[in-house]
Amino acid sequence: SSGVLPMPERPSSTMVPPLPAIARASRLRTTSSSCRRPTRSALRMWLRAVVYAAGVAGFSFETDQLRRVARRLEPLSKQKRPDIANALRFVHNLLAFNLGRIHTVRTAGHTELEAFIEDPGDYSLSERRLVIGGAIFQRGLAAVRSGSPEALAEIAALERLDTKLWNMGALQLRAHYHLWRGEDDEARRIWTEAELEFVRLGSLWQLECVH
Repeated sequence: SSGVLPMPERPSSTMVPPLPAIARASRLRTTSSSCRRPTRSALRMWLRAVVYAAGVAGFSFETDQLRRVARRLEPLSKQKRPDIANALRFVHNLLAFNLGRIHTVRTAGHTELEAFIEDPGDYSLSERRLVIGGAIFQRGLAAVRSGSPEALAEIAALERLDTKLWNMGALQLRAHYHLWRGEDDEARRIWTEAELEFVRLGSLWQLECVH
């Protein structure tokens, strides 16, 4: 088995909008909270687009695409904001998985995620699900790759988030779970289901990521 299942054509990471204008805005200093709020919202939306693009590349094991997405984040890498740190961790962990650094995927960011779950700040419910789902998906990747029995528990946790994006992620984890066990027919059956679901949803699951 090759370990890779072909997925339908998806938008590439080059769809991520350029950062400079938003980055300049994020560094503006103003005493007005009403002025800061649109800037923060714009940056949050850009970060969600980055996470979506990374997920697209990660789902299909496109390492070069992940590297390009990571480079889009580099101008913000020294900032300490939790939303930026979450996006960086997600992208870097997907890249680590593709490079075979499973221990990194297993251990990176656990303390930060626990702190985030305890105090999510002003994140909306949909944003919290996006962040938490990203961490669960990555733990699931590591569990699937290592043959851990925790893989199915991670898949179930992803499904409980009840979002279009992570329901797709759960299907793909299930496919890879069976693939790594040598159960190619079941893996391809689930992968076909994921393809059909992707076509059925169209752009709806993308909108869930960026709004």
